[in-house]
Amino acid sequence: MATDEPRCPYCIEENGFKLLTLIRDTLRCGRCGHMLRPADANFICNCPHCERMRLTIGSESGETRPETKSRATRTPTSQPSR
Repeated sequence: MATDEPRCPYCIEENGFKLLTLIRDTLRCGRCGHMLRPADANFICNCPHCERMRLTIGSESGETRPETKSRATRTPTSQPSR
């Protein structure tokens, strides 16, 4: 079934991929948060699926992206002792 309607590549709804909802200039999946901005060629989606894919591809190629650090790898702030 060919369609021009924008759909989430990750979420299934009924017998196809879930339709994306237009909010201002952004197309967004209401289930997983995947986003597209067709007018912005430099836009990078930060949904969990896309983040995981970038981390997987980056780790295979040796690249790292500091802005995608998980909370577990961040340095904890020091708290005053009592």
